[in-house]
Amino acid sequence: MRVRKIILIIFILSINTLLYSSDIDDEYLKIPSEDLNVKQYEESIKNIKIDLPKQLRELKDKNTIIRNSEFWMSYYNSLMYIEGYVLKKEAEVEKLKGKGRESQKKYERFLKETRLSD
Repeated sequence: MRVRKIILIIFILSINTLLYSSDIDDEYLKIPSEDLNVKQYEESIKNIKIDLPKQLRELKDKNTIIRNSEFWMSYYNSLMYIEGYVLKKEAEVEKLKGKGRESQKKYERFLKETRLSD
């Protein structure tokens, strides 16, 4: 549990560097709505629950994870796919129920503002 907390703190502190250190075209990093699907959602869950913890367990020197940008980018991008898919589904349910547009607005804001890490 302590390792998870440390990793989370490091991730939070380093996320700005990961997000804004690239010169890649901004549009390239946007998540298209069609990519927020059940397949990508399931792959992202698997990545967070199975693949990334396996990588951590296999490391001999746990401090190397701090410098492993691939690990953090994979973690962050998985989180963004999960969040986007959930927001998309919330917006769809809200639309079916005919109750307001708050979820749709959140989803649209997510699509407009969110960028993958690369």
